[in-house]
Amino acid sequence: MDDTLIRTIDLSEYRDREDYKIQKSDIHFLIKKRISSSLLKINEKEDYLIFLRPYKGLLMNYCLDNFDVSIWSLAKGDYVEKVIKKVYSEDVFNKLKAVIQVSKKNTDSVTYKDIKNKKTFKLPNYNEGYIKSLDYLFNDKFYSKLFNKKNTLIVDTSTYTNSINKLNSIYLPELCLEEADKDLFTLFMWLYKNKNIKNIQTINKDIFYDKNKILCKTQIKKSKKTKTLNIGDIVEFNKFNKKLVLENINDNDSGIVINKNKNNYDIAISHLDKENPAKDLHKIYKNINISNIRKFNMN
Repeated sequence: MDDTLIRTIDLSEYRDREDYKIQKSDIHFLIKKRISSSLLKINEKEDYLIFLRPYKGLLMNYCLDNFDVSIWSLAKGDYVEKVIKKVYSEDVFNKLKAVIQVSKKNTDSVTYKDIKNKKTFKLPNYNEGYIKSLDYLFNDKFYSKLFNKKNTLIVDTSTYTNSINKLNSIYLPELCLEEADKDLFTLFMWLYKNKNIKNIQTINKDIFYDKNKILCKTQIKKSKKTKTLNIGDIVEFNKFNKKLVLENINDNDSGIVINKNKNNYDIAISHLDKENPAKDLHKIYKNINISNIRKFNMN
């Protein structure tokens, strides 16, 4: 969850640190880059500034519609549940099959607690690091009904997690501190193309191998007409497939191209539902003609 869907800054911890001025400048940097953020207060001593990773709504809602989804976090206390409900909604939290968090950390092991299924279990540390071992889930009497080697994929920024679960994991780079961070969209596209795979262990999952080639310093300018579009382009379009009318916000939307067929394109959208701001709205519009689409310039 942390560093994959969000990046969290513990404000209460920073206030007690000698390098608070440096950390404060980091916060201003993130805000300057216009990464969406939200404040979360756990109790009188804990409050957090949460930066939301681009495309987190598109990814989560697509996964909930097509897969069984769980959260496994190294955080503890009320943090995990409250962050999920703050970043997404209580409805999303209720749809998760398992929410595993830390109950206790020792020098040689970590005890986890599944707050959805009211289960507790302990795992040994690996090279002095805390791990999330899928093998435990595969062999446990209860969890083996939900998870097995063929149907389970864990997405994590931790090299520990990925080294332990080699055939069942995708390494996800941490949040790129720029508008152009498209890693969650890349992950969404991979899932979109491979959702019907029978055995997750048999397919290549090195989708971020060329991470250094991803541009992190691009910025979005205004939209313009173009003769062709590529998968992954960010666009503005008329969702009713008629002549583009920029003035009418009810007719237009913005999204990401996910498929193309000659001059027609499928476009995925993901944003807050205006009628219910606590929820993310996600939808795929199909066969939108290029005459009704404007591409956002990137530089």
